[in-house]
Amino acid sequence: MITTPEELLDYVHDYIDSRKGELGIAYVAYGEEDLLPEYPAVIVTAEPVNRDLHGTHTFGITLELSIWVLHANLDVSRRQRTREDLLLVTGIRNLLHGNLRLYDPDTNEPNVIHAYVSAEVPGTVVRKSDAIVATRMSYTATTQARF
Repeated sequence: MITTPEELLDYVHDYIDSRKGELGIAYVAYGEEDLLPEYPAVIVTAEPVNRDLHGTHTFGITLELSIWVLHANLDVSRRQRTREDLLLVTGIRNLLHGNLRLYDPDTNEPNVIHAYVSAEVPGTVVRKSDAIVATRMSYTATTQARF
């Protein structure tokens, strides 16, 4: 089972990166990289971890990621960039929701109890003084660890 933010970050980054061509993504960044060599780009970052007592000798763990989708094709209108960004987000959400238990590709065993995109917030971000159409996706995974 995945129980740490780095394990979840590794899994989700690699999962999106392995399918970036079919999604229309040029680059998938691990963490907050300053240089994004190509767009559209996705940045996957770790967020807070919450633990509670779930049962006897068991923590209930909630892991969170932010998935930033950045669309910087300045050759097309802002309207078209916004629409293309939302389509990328829909594709990523559909991909992730097709694997709600983050199955291990070798054993086909689930890695989490449940994982899902919990929020999508469209807007813009400023990178190197350019306003880039972007969407922040919140990704939540619930899991357990014995102690």
